[in-house]
Amino acid sequence: MMKRLLQTLRRFALAALVAAAVLPLAFEGVAEAKFSYPTNHPDLQWMSIETEHFVVHYPVSKRKPDNDHYFSTEWAGRKVAKVAEEMWPKMCAHFNYYLKERIHIVLLNQADDLAGFTIPPWDWIEISANPGYDFYRMRGRMEWFSDVLVHEFAHVVSLKSYATHVTQQAVVQAIQDLKRDAPLEPRAITRVIISGAPRIMEDRHAAREPHDVLGGQYSLPFTTAVALTRDMSDPLVYDADAVADPIVRDLARRIELVPLEPASHETPGFWPAEIVVECGGRRHTRRTRPHKGSPGDPFTWDEAVEKFRRYTASILDARQAAAIVGAVAGLEQAKDMSELAGLLAGA
Repeated sequence: MMKRLLQTLRRFALAALVAAAVLPLAFEGVAEAKFSYPTNHPDLQWMSIETEHFVVHYPVSKRKPDNDHYFSTEWAGRKVAKVAEEMWPKMCAHFNYYLKERIHIVLLNQADDLAGFTIPPWDWIEISANPGYDFYRMRGRMEWFSDVLVHEFAHVVSLKSYATHVTQQAVVQAIQDLKRDAPLEPRAITRVIISGAPRIMEDRHAAREPHDVLGGQYSLPFTTAVALTRDMSDPLVYDADAVADPIVRDLARRIELVPLEPASHETPGFWPAEIVVECGGRRHTRRTRPHKGSPGDPFTWDEAVEKFRRYTASILDARQAAAIVGAVAGLEQAKDMSELAGLLAGA
């Protein structure tokens, strides 16, 4: 019961934030734009494979097979469907939460760039049909679909504490703890060293000068710099101003990343690291631990409620938030969803 309530609350909290922050911007693009690609591709038709727990959508060219530009991702779609079903029971057992709804997986095959992202409130995952050359340089012999699906599906069944990539959650939490015990003056920071798992320091997570918030949230050094200069318990502080802040950008350029050999028997979903901060003539050291929301330290009901209130504070007043929390807490006894739907519609 508790896991179902926690997951439901997370969906409503995130859905409220997405609706408030994203939907007003969703119609600013060109009329023919499609969600799966930045531009429309009228030469494609979309096919779907339905399994017990997933719906896999894959593109096939409308051109004839003898055309030089013809392609089909049917093989990839069937492979994804098989891998996803094999992964489902293991991942759900790991997080002790078994989804009732189907998850949609969209395969992309028009662009050359590696892609993989998830929108948890929509039960929506997008991944590249072809990982490209760089994946094998980063992950060796790891099979692409097995690797990316486990990673993206974890976003659907888990809960993060901070508005940043999951691999950086533990580092941000350690910095938050450090600042509570020893407040730091960002301008006085002379050196920052992060030693830890190579997984969190891959090239795609090491950008020093991102152009936007999303780029920053994927970068370990940049997120570290933001965490050192701002209170990351507020999800709204990681904004365009943070990305443009000269103090943040200077810190991000100077942060030292030291990859260490991974330890045996690593905790799933946790990549250990040590953070050293030299500031004002003092040296502070913190080791990370499994972050709040990870399998090693899951949210309690009260903690999830506190996060919901904090994340929706800018769009819900205390009365509205309390009403939604109460409705979610009583979902198992509710005869229908009308009360909760009305509360969300009026939010």
